[in-house]
Amino acid sequence: MPQPQPTHVVSSFEENNPAPLLPTELMASSIDSASASGQDAVCLDKCACFESLEVTTSHSVYHITILEGRYGEVFVRGGRFFPEYCHAVLLGSRDKGGLRLKTIVIGHHLEFRADNQAVTTSRVLALRRF
Repeated sequence: MPQPQPTHVVSSFEENNPAPLLPTELMASSIDSASASGQDAVCLDKCACFESLEVTTSHSVYHITILEGRYGEVFVRGGRFFPEYCHAVLLGSRDKGGLRLKTIVIGHHLEFRADNQAVTTSRVLALRRF
């Protein structure tokens, strides 16, 4: 009797939002620069699936649950744009120097993509993992 072949289950998120193809060097430099700068930062790539973060910004508190860190895929609630938990992609943290991909950095603004809208938060003041 033939053995069933394993299949890759594709979530509806993956179907509608394929992972961006970025050069490995760009991804590595964005991750390394956050920690090398001496700033408090969390890389989503290093987070466990379903890990929870609480991010306090100048104007709001965001509760973030990591779904797929390597793609920035999260559930987020907080602020005026996310009154209820919402499926989103956390693109990274932005400052004057640019965007640090899939990284939350204290002192920078978070950038999300949800429901075909870009959302930028006020400056991150505190970060808590639990």
